Amino acid sequence: VAGLDDSATAEEDPTRFAFSFLDSTGEAADFVLRLTVADVSALAALAGRTGLESLSPKAVCGPILRGAQADGKLETLGGVLQLRGVGPGFGGCADALELAIGMTLLCAGDKSAKLNFAWQVMDEDEDGLLDRTELLFFLRAIIRMLMALSFEASALGPNDARRVATDMASWLSSTVLERFSEEAAGLPKRVSFEGFAEWYQQGFHKVVPWLELLDLKKWGLSQSA
Repeated sequence: VAGLDDSATAEEDPTRFAFSFLDSTGEAADFVLRLTVADVSALAALAGRTGLESLSPKAVCGPILRGAQADGKLETLGGVLQLRGVGPGFGGCADALELAIGMTLLCAGDKSAKLNFAWQVMDEDEDGLLDRTELLFFLRAIIRMLMALSFEASALGPNDARRVATDMASWLSSTVLERFSEEAAGLPKRVSFEGFAEWYQQGFHKVVPWLELLDLKKWGLSQSA
């Protein structure tokens, strides 16, 4: 799995980051997420110009969730939410919950704080646990935001982009639950945030190095908060 590579310069190779993806069976997928120097510059301009980089995830994501319709969709998105592959690219509307989780990437805070916030957003029953469906959604939201920030990935159609993200998130969520699930009679396997963190620390950070990009400093950006 390709990771955070600081060795290449814009003159040698425009690629700033490259991440190999896996399919739903854990085999190498026919997709590599590439983020170029130009993509990073666009992110810096977006996060800085809008002031998102100095706002907490709660401050940014709360209005998104409150602005959703009864079905959880956002019909129209303007300004900062008009990202490649996000919003109208989702068939004319955006899933507010998925967008809110993805938008944490642009906010202030480190990786752990953003993951913890997104986990709480997904944990609707507030028991600290996510089942496979919730965990898949959680991971896919982050993947889709990263794909939306890649000009190359934007060449994928909405259906293909969703398939790539879903396949990767599907295998990851199954792998997490195989190792760190908490089972209760009559309930599906579920995992705590602490279990997810342990999964990450026990070598799976090599499979999902792109999670490090939740911290804007890992993009080479400095945050004002």
